[in-house]
Amino acid sequence: MVYNYQDVVFRFERPVVVLGVFIREKKNRSGSVSIQLLEKRGRRNFLIKSFGASSDPVQINRLKRQAQEYARKIKGQLVLNFDAEEE
Repeated sequence: MVYNYQDVVFRFERPVVVLGVFIREKKNRSGSVSIQLLEKRGRRNFLIKSFGASSDPVQINRLKRQAQEYARKIKGQLVLNFDAEEE
Protein backbone atom coordinates (compact mmCIF):
# COMPACT_ATOMS: atom_id res chain seq x y z
CA MET A 1 0.00 0.00 0.00
CA VAL A 2 1.25 3.53 -0.84
CA TYR A 3 0.64 6.56 1.39
CA ASN A 4 1.27 10.09 0.10
CA TYR A 5 2.26 12.73 2.61
CA GLN A 6 3.31 16.02 1.03
CA ASP A 7 6.06 15.09 -1.43
CA VAL A 8 7.15 11.83 0.21
CA VAL A 9 5.75 8.41 -0.64
CA PHE A 10 5.96 5.74 2.07
CA ARG A 11 6.07 2.21 0.72
CA PHE A 12 6.70 -0.55 3.27
CA GLU A 13 8.24 1.89 5.80
CA ARG A 14 10.79 3.16 3.24
CA PRO A 15 10.43 6.85 2.20
CA VAL A 16 10.87 7.73 -1.48
CA VAL A 17 10.99 11.35 -2.62
CA VAL A 18 8.58 12.33 -5.39
CA LEU A 19 10.46 14.67 -7.71
CA GLY A 20 7.56 15.74 -9.89
CA VAL A 21 5.22 15.16 -12.78
CA PHE A 22 6.32 15.74 -16.35
CA ILE A 23 5.14 15.24 -19.94
CA ARG A 24 7.11 12.95 -22.26
CA GLU A 25 6.98 12.95 -26.05
CA LYS A 26 7.92 9.42 -27.08
CA LYS A 27 8.70 8.76 -30.74
CA ASN A 28 7.26 5.48 -32.01
CA ARG A 29 8.59 3.18 -34.74
CA SER A 30 5.75 4.23 -37.02
CA GLY A 31 6.91 7.86 -36.91
CA SER A 32 4.09 9.04 -34.67
CA VAL A 33 4.66 10.70 -31.29
CA SER A 34 3.00 9.48 -28.07
CA ILE A 35 2.21 11.98 -25.32
CA GLN A 36 2.51 10.55 -21.79
CA LEU A 37 2.28 11.97 -18.29
CA LEU A 38 4.88 10.49 -15.93
CA GLU A 39 5.83 10.92 -12.29
CA LYS A 40 9.45 10.74 -11.13
CA ARG A 41 9.81 8.81 -7.85
CA GLY A 42 13.36 8.37 -6.69
CA ARG A 43 15.21 7.10 -9.75
CA ARG A 44 12.19 5.60 -11.52
CA ASN A 45 9.52 7.01 -13.81
CA PHE A 46 5.92 5.85 -13.36
CA LEU A 47 3.34 6.25 -16.11
CA ILE A 48 0.27 8.11 -14.86
CA LYS A 49 -1.67 8.40 -18.12
CA SER A 50 -1.14 8.14 -21.87
CA PHE A 51 -2.98 10.78 -23.91
CA GLY A 52 -2.60 9.29 -27.38
CA ALA A 53 -0.35 9.35 -30.41
CA SER A 54 -0.28 11.31 -33.64
CA SER A 55 2.04 12.35 -36.45
CA ASP A 56 0.17 15.64 -37.02
CA PRO A 57 1.87 18.58 -35.19
CA VAL A 58 -1.49 20.28 -34.48
CA GLN A 59 -2.86 17.10 -32.89
CA ILE A 60 0.37 16.64 -30.88
CA ASN A 61 0.02 20.17 -29.44
CA ARG A 62 -3.61 19.46 -28.52
CA LEU A 63 -2.55 16.28 -26.70
CA LYS A 64 0.18 18.23 -24.86
CA ARG A 65 -2.38 20.81 -23.69
CA GLN A 66 -4.65 18.00 -22.45
CA ALA A 67 -1.72 16.50 -20.53
CA GLN A 68 -0.86 19.89 -18.97
CA GLU A 69 -4.46 20.44 -17.86
CA TYR A 70 -4.64 16.92 -16.39
CA ALA A 71 -1.33 17.42 -14.55
CA ARG A 72 -2.61 20.65 -13.00
CA LYS A 73 -5.82 18.94 -11.93
CA ILE A 74 -4.20 15.96 -10.22
CA LYS A 75 -1.39 17.90 -8.55
CA GLY A 76 -3.55 20.83 -7.47
CA GLN A 77 -0.86 23.32 -8.43
CA LEU A 78 -1.54 27.02 -8.59
CA VAL A 79 -0.89 28.58 -11.99
CA LEU A 80 0.54 32.09 -11.75
CA ASN A 81 0.26 34.54 -14.63
CA PHE A 82 3.36 36.76 -14.54
CA ASP A 83 2.53 38.38 -17.89
CA ALA A 84 -0.70 39.99 -16.67
CA GLU A 85 -0.69 43.77 -16.37
CA GLU A 86 -1.15 45.22 -12.90
CA GLU A 87 -4.34 47.17 -12.30
